[in-house]
Amino acid sequence: MKTDEYPRLQSLKKINRLMTLYYVQRKLQARLRPLAYVTSGAPVEILEAMGILTLYPENYGALCGARKAAVGLCQTAEAQGYPPDLCSYARSHIGAALAPREAPLRGMPRPDILVCCNNICGTVLKWYEALADLYDVPLFVLDVPYQRMTPVETHIVEYVAEQLGTCKK
Repeated sequence: MKTDEYPRLQSLKKINRLMTLYYVQRKLQARLRPLAYVTSGAPVEILEAMGILTLYPENYGALCGARKAAVGLCQTAEAQGYPPDLCSYARSHIGAALAPREAPLRGMPRPDILVCCNNICGTVLKWYEALADLYDVPLFVLDVPYQRMTPVETHIVEYVAEQLGTCKK
């Protein structure tokens, strides 16, 4: 049986509508509020409490793949010098930023700030540095050391809290 012969999931149409609605709403809201692109692990609660809208380019990269647009967007990024061995989420999102008319939902709205947390993978820091250059917006990097022990090591909590301005020495 070929893969194109499998029946489509009943939920696929609903998921597509839901994701489209989500990004359309975010685009409209980004006209009224500052927008931050964030990585997973970033302190979105703090940003949202400050009235800053948040969006995840990683999720958008997955959307590009699901909508079968990632290959073309990755090629767009590669044509601009981004290496083909870079994560496809990063390449497809960068490709969407470079060529929004070719991207699902015409890309993500332009960010006002980038917030990157480096505790997930090595790619995000360079990805967000590239986005900071591309959009000419500030980049905040939250350095979160790998936590290998439980309970949480106090010096790690203090180190991260100090970066957020919540720890007094």
